Amino acid sequence: MNAKKGEIAEDYLRGRNNPLRDRPDAEVRGKLASVVEHFGKNWLEKDGNHPLQKLWRRQDGLATNELLILGDALQRLRVGNENWLWKAVNRVKTGDPNNRAGAIFELIGLSLLSAENQRIIGAPDNKPGYDGEVVFENGQTLRASLKSYGDSVHEREVVRQSRMTEDFFVSKTRELSLNGLGFRILGATFPSAVDWNDLRATLSNVLALAANTATLEQAFAIGNMWKGLTYRLPDNLSPLSAHYTSYVALIMVPLHKNEQKNLLDKIEDACTNFAAHPGDGSENRARAVFVRLPSSASVMKCTQTAREYFEDRPESPLDAVILYQPTVSRALKTNQSTINHHITFAGKSTFQAWCAKLGIPISIRVWIGAVSTEPTKKMLSDGTSTWPADDYYTYQKGNIYREFRLNAQGQTTGELGSPAAGVLTHAVMEALPGQFGVISGKLPPEEQLELFS
Repeated sequence: MNAKKGEIAEDYLRGRNNPLRDRPDAEVRGKLASVVEHFGKNWLEKDGNHPLQKLWRRQDGLATNELLILGDALQRLRVGNENWLWKAVNRVKTGDPNNRAGAIFELIGLSLLSAENQRIIGAPDNKPGYDGEVVFENGQTLRASLKSYGDSVHEREVVRQSRMTEDFFVSKTRELSLNGLGFRILGATFPSAVDWNDLRATLSNVLALAANTATLEQAFAIGNMWKGLTYRLPDNLSPLSAHYTSYVALIMVPLHKNEQKNLLDKIEDACTNFAAHPGDGSENRARAVFVRLPSSASVMKCTQTAREYFEDRPESPLDAVILYQPTVSRALKTNQSTINHHITFAGKSTFQAWCAKLGIPISIRVWIGAVSTEPTKKMLSDGTSTWPADDYYTYQKGNIYREFRLNAQGQTTGELGSPAAGVLTHAVMEALPGQFGVISGKLPPEEQLELFS
């Protein structure tokens, strides 16, 4: 909320990790203040399950970045769209999960198109079929309908079962006094509930054998469904604290056979729905469906579906499909994370003619992360090894408790970090001889974008 004259504005950056060291703090604070102004401090601080409230409670750098993305969108879209913006904010706060995700993507998606010489006009309530219009300096316009597609029921089930498997593994290692173990699991096909139960039962037997034989590295298979491996965590993580269970869990499951088809059907339905509300025609106006894809989707296959739509329906008043896939990715060499905004345009000849008349590329502007016209190659790394993960659901979590003892000067120094996505390193510090305390960093529990959940 804006401070009144003479008042000192509250610093919403205080206590948060700020990854943007190259940006003025005042600018960063201003974007956080914009989130507070539109959503209200009391509402943001509620102990609720709303994605935005969960982000506000977190203080890690990824949460800060997501809040800044939203704050930047609010600032950019506010000019000339005051009433429309407040209605969108209300849908974010009060809508059911599907409407909420759609409203958030309206804000984020349209803000991506709010660039130099590109002005955004939110759609009036009496204009069905589209959500906003981009007005270019030469008078041409791009009318867009925005659709956000989140994680499918199949992916949510994989996450649920994987979390149960992780919890079972940790509980069993504690029971057997095992520490410093990791496991990697690869599924051959999409598993049933029975398959998941078989996996956990086999893990129990494998861990019991490890405890009895002190052979911690064991490969195993469960029929034609699962292949697995338990292994000792790398020596560079030692010494591990004996008081806490250190582990890494990694599970990869092939996409459900209907996953891609269901998403492609949704894209086609969005195209058909928009075509049913074409509005007034003009050679200066292009019409597009702007689709947010989940991180598990294949951009190449979705692009092909859009192209086939136009091939099958050359008479459609729809001109283009814009595919947007935001992901959190890590550089394998530096281990630094960034938010990647992938954008692909697929259009028919009318869109190509419209672009030629425009004379300049459509600008995509982001305040956080980088824009890419090439899909992010999906890889999974546990900090030691790396695997290609296209066409897989992936789950990776871990907690590593490293012990740091007093030195000769009576001091203790430790290290915090995240060697891989979802894997957190905690420092178990010796404060007094024989007395230890745990220090954990302000790190994201997993590298997923909460705004779109």
